[in-house]
Amino acid sequence: MTDGKPHPILKNYREVTRYPYFQEGRDGEPCLRPELKKRIRVIDMHAHLAWTYFFSKPIQLFARSTAVHFLTMPDQRVSINRYFYRDMTPRDALRFYRNTIASLWRSPQENTYHTIPNLIDDMNRMGISRTVVLPIDLPFSRNSEILLKSTRGNSRIIPFCSLHPAMGHKERRLKAFVRWGARGFKFHPVAMASPPDSTEAMKLFEVCAAIKLPVLTHTSSTGIELGYMQSCSKVKNFEEPVRAFPEIPFVLGHAGFREIDEIIRYCNEYPNAYLEISGQPLSNIEKIIRETPDHKIMFGSDWSWYHPAVPLLTVLIATEGDEELRDKFLYRNAARVLGED
Repeated sequence: MTDGKPHPILKNYREVTRYPYFQEGRDGEPCLRPELKKRIRVIDMHAHLAWTYFFSKPIQLFARSTAVHFLTMPDQRVSINRYFYRDMTPRDALRFYRNTIASLWRSPQENTYHTIPNLIDDMNRMGISRTVVLPIDLPFSRNSEILLKSTRGNSRIIPFCSLHPAMGHKERRLKAFVRWGARGFKFHPVAMASPPDSTEAMKLFEVCAAIKLPVLTHTSSTGIELGYMQSCSKVKNFEEPVRAFPEIPFVLGHAGFREIDEIIRYCNEYPNAYLEISGQPLSNIEKIIRETPDHKIMFGSDWSWYHPAVPLLTVLIATEGDEELRDKFLYRNAARVLGED
């Protein structure tokens, strides 16, 4: 644990090398120090590759370039004292919204950087052994199918699948995804505009329970989304599915963002509720460590939104001096939920 003093605001993600955990690589990108790579194991429970919707053109997922991360771009300042998105300038926010809207009918340049080789390069720099990649599907999109086909045989990537609640034949579709290699299910109430306790979402979770798929779900909101999207993802909407399906490990992504107290209650009350911490500031991660069982917390980067060095830095600081807790946080808890322990 830290002494509670605020950390300096970094000019960009590359300045994590000011901390003793990182060094600058030959390409100028930050890397985990070799001696630390030998001592820790890391599973990243939360990442995304490029996706396409409706009229947007397919993206070459095997292309290599220099990755650009939506919320930690090279010109974007970074603070681990508060939620990462709070450091967005008006220009950053406008760029973010334009990109999001444009993704519905074309593939913006930033999206083309979020490929398998670029993800693996960042994993290698950060000492991440395996990464859970999460597609998000809207009606009639094929992101799950594309991901599963593109990552087949890749031992570094653990693919999940997704299905919009409005789609029919839920059991048949999800079983097909499992045959193709899906290891879990991704639910995103904001993108899908569907609360997790809706009738159709509960039907999805019923199928996940029957075929033993863990669920990783986006929880709460940053406060910059549209109002109806924020209402879909309120933490109170998650209690019913978590309670109704005790056989499903629910990994509550972003640990509830601003609604952290309620999400901590779920974690303590329900044996099947776990927390993934991407986007959370250092103070909240320390609060989670103090107030939840240490087998319930997991590391996630939310690549390609964030460079993994930033969330990894917060976990390394928060677990300094406790190697067992660090191993649980970064590796063992995720391995157990994924059936790899």
